[in-house]
Amino acid sequence: MKLAFLSFDKPLGFTIDDELTIPEFEKAGHQVQTVSWNSGCDWSQFDAVIIRSTWDYQDHWDDFIEVLTKIDSETILLNPLETVKWNINKSYMQELSKKGVPIIPTLWPCDLAGKKVAEVFQELAVEKIIFKPLVGANADDTYPLTIGQNESLVPSSVFEGGFMAQPFIGDVIATGEYSLFYFNGEFSHIVLKTPCEGDYRVQEEHGGIISTPEASPQLLSAGGKVIDTLAQKLLYARVDLVDRGDGVFYLMELELIEPALYFRMNKNSPANFVRAFNQKLL
Repeated sequence: MKLAFLSFDKPLGFTIDDELTIPEFEKAGHQVQTVSWNSGCDWSQFDAVIIRSTWDYQDHWDDFIEVLTKIDSETILLNPLETVKWNINKSYMQELSKKGVPIIPTLWPCDLAGKKVAEVFQELAVEKIIFKPLVGANADDTYPLTIGQNESLVPSSVFEGGFMAQPFIGDVIATGEYSLFYFNGEFSHIVLKTPCEGDYRVQEEHGGIISTPEASPQLLSAGGKVIDTLAQKLLYARVDLVDRGDGVFYLMELELIEPALYFRMNKNSPANFVRAFNQKLL
C-alpha cells in the first residue's frame, strides 16, 4: 500500500519520531510519504492517510477538519474522521466520566459563564487553578493562576466560552504524567512525562523529560478501562493518566488525533504499530 503520514509545515523545535516505523512498513511491503496536512495534494494517490504530527491544527481547526473531510472522501483516513470530530473538543471527557472513567474535577464553559475568578477558586476549593482551551494542543493558551495573583493574567475570553477550568495538578510536577499507548486496541508501551524544573508542562518542546517506567497492573487496568469505552478499535490511542496519591489514576486526556507515540522509547513499538496497521487493513 502507498501510505501518507500527515504532518505540518513547520516542525522545527518538535521531536517527531514517526520515521522509525518506516523500515517496518517497508518490510511489510508498504511505501510511506510524509505530507503536510495543508499541502493541497491529491489524497487519492494514497491507499491510506495516517494522521501523525499535525501539531498546528489547534490554530486552524476548522480548516483542519475541512481537509480531513476531503481526505476521508478520497481514501482511508486513520484515525477515522468521526473519531477526530469527537476527540477534538475536550468535552468528550464528560462522556467518559459518565461511563465511569475518573477525571479531574472540571468546570465547563456552561459553568464558567458569567463567573469571576474568585468564584472558580471557591467552586473548585483549591488554591491554584488552570484554565485550558477545549480545542488545544501542546499546552498552548493555558493559564495557571494561584489565589491572590493578579486576575488579569487570565483573559476575559475564558469566561465567554471555549475554555474549561480545573485544579492545578501539582502531582504532575511531582510524579509526572503517564502515557499508555494502544495499537488496534492492544497495549504497546508506556512513557512517563515529567516537567523540567520551574515549569508545569510535560511536552518536550517545553523541556519535558521522558522516561520509561514499568506498566503496573493498576496502570494497565486504568488505561484498559478507558480504551474499553471506545466503540471501535483504533489504529492508535494514547491514554494520559496522573497519579494523585489516592489510589486512583485520573484521566488527563485521551489522545486519538495526533498524539506523539514515542516510538524511540520502545524498540518493539514500531513493529507493534505496523502489525496493528496490517491487522486493521489487510
